[in-house]
Amino acid sequence: MPLLYAIVSVIGIPFFTVMLVFSARTEPLIACIAGFFLLFMLWMLAASLNFRIDFDAEGFTHRNFLRRSHRYSYRDVTEIRFSKTMIVRVGKRKISVEEDFSESNTFRHALKVHAHQAKRTESKLFGGNVENPEEFVFVFWFVYIGLLLMFLIAYVSLRDLKEKDLASVTAVLSGCELKTDGEGDEDLLLYAQGFGEPFRVWYPEDVEHPEQLRSEIDNGTSFTLYYDKREYQEEEVRTDGAVVQMLTCGTCTYLSLESTNRHNAEIRTILLAAALIVTVLCFGYAALFNYVTTNAERFPNAVRWFVKDSYIRKK
Repeated sequence: MPLLYAIVSVIGIPFFTVMLVFSARTEPLIACIAGFFLLFMLWMLAASLNFRIDFDAEGFTHRNFLRRSHRYSYRDVTEIRFSKTMIVRVGKRKISVEEDFSESNTFRHALKVHAHQAKRTESKLFGGNVENPEEFVFVFWFVYIGLLLMFLIAYVSLRDLKEKDLASVTAVLSGCELKTDGEGDEDLLLYAQGFGEPFRVWYPEDVEHPEQLRSEIDNGTSFTLYYDKREYQEEEVRTDGAVVQMLTCGTCTYLSLESTNRHNAEIRTILLAAALIVTVLCFGYAALFNYVTTNAERFPNAVRWFVKDSYIRKK
């Protein structure tokens, strides 16, 4: 499937490269996953670009993704499956020839004439009613794994914070106010002297002793503001502020790390539920696809909801 490999890899390589760059410093697990898929996409691209077949009346030469060429005689061909993507088996080797290969029709004709001893077969997937059934299987798993990967990235990024993950600044707060952001959520803004933008508390309801907090601010007391050091550089905090994960003043804690982690745990539960729903929907769709296409004679109209006419095998 060189053409399909090329399309998928051209989309995937930039995506996983960006993911790798942005996660390398803060999320090693995500970086490893991104690196694995990036290597896989590079392999797919190499497989599509390096594919080549040259043939004559005696046999054909196939070049694989490592640019290694092998010469075969037509007598060596043991099995041929004619479809949009033609599968040629030579011993234990399997060679896929796409329909868009420039000399596909000529090569097909040469095989029919010279490799008459080869066994002709058809794929039994989906009842043999679909051309190139492996493409549908590949796309299904690619989409499903891609969706699960997005859930995994979000899940890992919301892991519980520990004090070692935090950095802090000490500052005198000149004021605070509740403000609704562009998404309709209410944030608590903390204005610190000597800092450009205000600090933000995403869940104002988690702040303990709010009246005492305002009193301490009015008295010009110094506070210690903790933020996730994986997300912010110290220079950024000075100019752009940060999301406050913990807030203390002396021995009094106004915003605890436990409250932040509680919200992260709630979101992780939602992500797990969403991933389960997506899994059920994907495999439900796959089961319905398999049932309808396997019984294409019984559902001639319904099968066109899942497969284009050009992929429906005429019998």
